[in-house]
Amino acid sequence: MRFRPLPDLMFMLVMVVMVVQMGVLHRSMVMLERHRNP
Repeated sequence: MRFRPLPDLMFMLVMVVMVVQMGVLHRSMVMLERHRNP
């Protein structure tokens, strides 16, 4: 079974997007907490 590079590239792209989304969500939550409790 030979692997084509396209699905692997899509998988890497999805992983990067998920990691970035989690990082942005965490940062927004931290900023919200900081704004609520100065």
